[in-house]
Amino acid sequence: MLDVAAVDNLAIGLIGTGRLGKALALSLMDCGLRVAAVSSLTLDESAPLAAMIPGCANLTPQQVADCCDLVFITTIRSEEHTSELQS
Repeated sequence: MLDVAAVDNLAIGLIGTGRLGKALALSLMDCGLRVAAVSSLTLDESAPLAAMIPGCANLTPQQVADCCDLVFITTIRSEEHTSELQS
């Protein structure tokens, strides 16, 4: 059985603040859940979304992973970034 109190206390984070990440973060907030942190490729990219959500921190991806109980990764696969990882 789902413990609703535990869900209410989750620190939720999002890595990727494009269309999907923004919509998901705002929907979670509208449902009364705590979006604790967001991140994107740069802090400048994620700052506007963090500012829209009360109590939300604008952090690096690693910091989001470290401080949140549940993390959604909403990034796209980019050939440019994929080739960087393979080299």
